[in-house]
Amino acid sequence: MVNESNNYCETLIRPAPDGTARLLTGVCLGAAVLCLLLFLLFGGWLFLLLTAAVLVLWYFNRRRSQVEYEYQFWGRQLDIECIYGAEKRKPLATYQMDQVEALAPQGDASLDDYQGRQMPTRDLTARAADGAEVYVMYVRDGELRRVLLQPSEEMLRNMWRVAPERVHIPARLRAQAEEP
Repeated sequence: MVNESNNYCETLIRPAPDGTARLLTGVCLGAAVLCLLLFLLFGGWLFLLLTAAVLVLWYFNRRRSQVEYEYQFWGRQLDIECIYGAEKRKPLATYQMDQVEALAPQGDASLDDYQGRQMPTRDLTARAADGAEVYVMYVRDGELRRVLLQPSEEMLRNMWRVAPERVHIPARLRAQAEEP
């Protein structure tokens, strides 16, 4: 029997900014410098207002592109929150382990039954080639959904302890989870 009262763990994921956000940041900063130079050369207040407007656009784009995902697993529940600009938190989803049909590394043979199906997919990973393994979780909450995650090893061990028939983790993690 698993003691679910002491299996709390959390993981923080920082996605790499997408290409659009980086491009918009560069364009905004370039436009701000250009408008400021035009203001200095010609002295028109319109150029100063344009500089301020572009800098405001840059600021909000920068905050929007600074996103982090926090996974919290406790008991039999996985809570996922989005953190914008290291300040504002927004709950994204809560999944009970009873809703999870399968959780395994991307490309694992245990997920073959789900291949080729059309379903909503939610990518909550870092989206970077940093070597962190991506796990695919199939959840049924009214309809079947695919959720892409990058949980920590501790979180994977706790999830496996709670639902070993649904959570497929590497043998080395299972061995660590079985130790007293």
